[in-house]
Amino acid sequence: MKQFFLVLFVIAAQIGFPQAVSLSQARTMYFSMDIEKSAALKLFNLMEVEIQTSVPVLLAYKGASSAASAGLVDGVTNKFSYFRKGKVDLEKAVRLDPKNPEIRFLRLATQTNAPGFLFYKSDISEDKKIVLEGLFGLFSRKTDKSLALNMAKFLLRFDSLTEKEKLLVKQLYLRYEQND
Repeated sequence: MKQFFLVLFVIAAQIGFPQAVSLSQARTMYFSMDIEKSAALKLFNLMEVEIQTSVPVLLAYKGASSAASAGLVDGVTNKFSYFRKGKVDLEKAVRLDPKNPEIRFLRLATQTNAPGFLFYKSDISEDKKIVLEGLFGLFSRKTDKSLALNMAKFLLRFDSLTEKEKLLVKQLYLRYEQND
């Protein structure tokens, strides 16, 4: 009888406590948003059931996916709710780890893609500076090379980069893509 309750407890625990989203999984899902439009909402839904506040970069992915999901849900109130949650999480992640180029990239991507009427564009210059400086470091570390390549691809599509910055990012991207 004790074994029965033990098995029942283990099954209930697995159903009731979903597996944590790994950083690798969050990155993969986030950077697949261009290919699969629902990836943002899927990532947010996975992360919403967990408490992700202990890892700032995961909190930033949760925020970025929530904000991006605003375009995928119905109703103005729902859209604002998703965007507001995302903005709050992104801002908290930046406060927790202000020099992290990945977190700053996620906020930059969100602000760059946010409609003007949401008035969420005030940190673009600061974030861009930290992201561009951080790209060199990410490319130099083998473990972050894939992240850096994905970030560079996204950056090349941003209207917020100057032509000089786009050229620099493109050169970095091509140099490191060929060495892959």
